[in-house]
Amino acid sequence: GAGGGGGVTRQLVAAEKQLKEAQGQVARLRAELVRAQQEAVVQGRAMAEELNILRKELRGFAASHVEQSNFDLPEGYVLWFHAHALPRMFALAAPENAHVLLKPHASAPVAAKNLPLGVAVEVDPNAVAVALQANPPLAEQLARLVPASLSEKVFWLHYFSHVHAIKAHVASQARTQAAEMAGAVDPQLRGTFTAVLCEGILVRRHLGDGHVCLTKLWLDPNEATLSLLNDGETEPQSFGLGDIVKVSVGAGEHLGGSAA
Repeated sequence: GAGGGGGVTRQLVAAEKQLKEAQGQVARLRAELVRAQQEAVVQGRAMAEELNILRKELRGFAASHVEQSNFDLPEGYVLWFHAHALPRMFALAAPENAHVLLKPHASAPVAAKNLPLGVAVEVDPNAVAVALQANPPLAEQLARLVPASLSEKVFWLHYFSHVHAIKAHVASQARTQAAEMAGAVDPQLRGTFTAVLCEGILVRRHLGDGHVCLTKLWLDPNEATLSLLNDGETEPQSFGLGDIVKVSVGAGEHLGGSAA
């Protein structure tokens, strides 16, 4: 009996020792977990600070190196802007300009150094779809350069870099021109407006029932008659410019004389 009791005692002592060792390991693991959590918090804060610093650097770089990246246009210069920017943008798809897209525009870089882990520059697929739809020859330029000279992602990064630079430059020209005119009527604006109307424009009108009505407007070459053709109609309506009524804030003002 005594020998059996001693064996049980030794087993209990051994079990107690193992339990204490296990408790010690649990305590050490818990301490290590707390330290890891603290380090993760510190690293997360450091990464957030680095990201904020990078954002400030990128904003500063854009402000100092990208020519007037603000596309805000002076009043009345929207058509002028598109008339001057679009031909240059479409020209990027010409075969003779393929070499231009081999690198980004110098004033609109697409690469940033020391990006934090997990941050990457990507291409907006919606912007790509719009560009291809607006400028079909761009698909041929894409096939010309990808994959022979560039990856598809790099192609679009370079393309949008040049588009950005073109828009920034034309917007800057518009602001300069508006400042030079100092409130006077700009003859270039009238010329651009007339040229666009002579080619014709489509006006989308959203009706109350949810339908969209298309109306084509165009100006005759001698600039005396404005014609419009509504969706579904076969004969256009024509108006002398002197008979057109300008509507503004609920009031009508006759452009050719006193209001009727």
